[in-house]
Amino acid sequence: MAELTSLVAEHRYRERLHRHLMLALYGSGRQAEALDTYQRARLVLAEDLGIDPGDGLQELQGAILRHDPSLHIEP
Repeated sequence: MAELTSLVAEHRYRERLHRHLMLALYGSGRQAEALDTYQRARLVLAEDLGIDPGDGLQELQGAILRHDPSLHIEP
């Protein structure tokens, strides 16, 4: 997880990296941190580029909020 966090910090505009981090956090039972990751991505994109997150990142946020069963990975 630390490497992924570093990659997100280094490549702040890459939504795919934010998505992977959100999924990793959520899969580890860290829903609040996954949602915080979305909020940070949203702020960076809005403040620096004047855009909203793409549909994929927005849909993932919604799925996390709903505890969508498709996000659960069997061990």
